[in-house]
Amino acid sequence: LVYSGGILTMATGVLDKKTKFFIYLLERYAEFQNTTADVVLDQWDNLKLTDLIFNMYDIYHVERLQNAFEDIKHLIAEKQTAYLE
Repeated sequence: LVYSGGILTMATGVLDKKTKFFIYLLERYAEFQNTTADVVLDQWDNLKLTDLIFNMYDIYHVERLQNAFEDIKHLIAEKQTAYLE
């Protein structure tokens, strides 16, 4: 995945449903946090959460986005706390 100029793409140019949902989740979470998708993706990458969140597709795509947002906030808080210890 490559994020450039506000657009997240894959090198192949073909997105599967899991990747499309990840992009949707990323963009909606950024709105929820009043920031941009590139800032959120940088945070997830720095905390080593991007792959985990991407692989939560089976859970996140069937629940309310608010539930996914709360889960992601919890994951971020756990990682940030672990880095402080």
